[in-house]
Amino acid sequence: MNASNAQIGVMSSAAARQEAAQPEMTETQSQPSLPSHMFRAPYRPILDPLPLHNWWYALLIPICILTAIAYKSVRSRTLEAFYKEVLVLTGQLVIGMVALGVAAWIVLGVILPRIAPMPGI
Repeated sequence: MNASNAQIGVMSSAAARQEAAQPEMTETQSQPSLPSHMFRAPYRPILDPLPLHNWWYALLIPICILTAIAYKSVRSRTLEAFYKEVLVLTGQLVIGMVALGVAAWIVLGVILPRIAPMPGI
């Protein structure tokens, strides 16, 4: 076998692989059919948040812990009492958020309907 025959064999096998990679076309289609999952938009973490609205209470503590770690790692002068300060700040954040939620519920759910009742409700 000489070099030109070997080159033809390589070219024909490359052409065969390319043809095998092409999706099959039906008689009614002018373009190959593609799976529907190929047209989904990619996940964008900040623009498309995960639907975890029912789990907000479970995510409150990790968010408070991470916020306290970030804040105390920048603001603490020494790391001797770092973990204690993080736990204290985490507790303050959780208690503050729960207190704000209760206060908002009291104002919007109890006081406001008595001040300005809505007809039909």
